[in-house]
Amino acid sequence: IFGTISAYITGYATTRTAGKLKKILHLVAIATLAIPGLVLGIGYVFLFTNTTGWFAGTLAILVVVNIVHYFSSPYLMAKNAFEKIDKNYETVADTLGISRTSLFFKVMIPNTTGTILQMFSYIFINSMITISAVSFLATYTTQPLSVSITTYENQSIWEMESVISTLILVINFAWNTF
Repeated sequence: IFGTISAYITGYATTRTAGKLKKILHLVAIATLAIPGLVLGIGYVFLFTNTTGWFAGTLAILVVVNIVHYFSSPYLMAKNAFEKIDKNYETVADTLGISRTSLFFKVMIPNTTGTILQMFSYIFINSMITISAVSFLATYTTQPLSVSITTYENQSIWEMESVISTLILVINFAWNTF
């Protein structure tokens, strides 16, 4: 949810607002495509090794690393959806005295609902099956199912590996079907 919201707002900011920083924001948003998950995971391990606080060793770090790793594709989905909407909506709203917030919630979100669902689906499914970055960050209390697959494979517990793989497959199939 946080990844979808942040990518959606960033897509809106880079396509529907004026300013000099939007090119820099766009560059930062697509730069995460160039960071492999393995590099991201190792970077977080180095950054948060021997640190204390609420963030290190919790589920929050897994959420943040997945948002950073998978941010670019949902951002580009939102950006493309906003580019398809007529550019004159903001001008008309300003002329009629309608606030940007009202325009955003009453026009932009309903016109891009399908894109929002696709963005959430993309982040959800990829976060569910990711292994590369998360394998470095997972602890015994925050270990996702996808990391358990490699653990059971290394221990030659083929039954559990098969059950978890099938569970992920069924959930992904059900999610994409409905």
